[in-house]
Amino acid sequence: MRAGKLRARVTIEQPDGEVTEGYNSSSRVFVAWEKDVHVEILGVSGGETFRGVKVEATTTHLVHMRWIEGLTTLMRFDWGGRKLNILSILEPDVRRRELNVVCKETI
Repeated sequence: MRAGKLRARVTIEQPDGEVTEGYNSSSRVFVAWEKDVHVEILGVSGGETFRGVKVEATTTHLVHMRWIEGLTTLMRFDWGGRKLNILSILEPDVRRRELNVVCKETI
């Protein structure tokens, strides 16, 4: 993996429990797990879906990064205020050098 391609910086966040906000609704609270991680982010696809009366836009990203121990699909990336939820983590080789992470961003 060429270091020059890892231009974007993200913060990896992990869930820190659930906070109830109202009747039958809750949201997760995330805290920083690892800061200033250098990655390469590529846009893969995008789309729109209707949720009731509003349109929800989603974008799928592929994140290339160096190997990091403990990364799970419960975590997400904070990329300059944009939240990328981790869908899957792929290891292209079994040498623990790099990871390809598929993420979904809901706008």
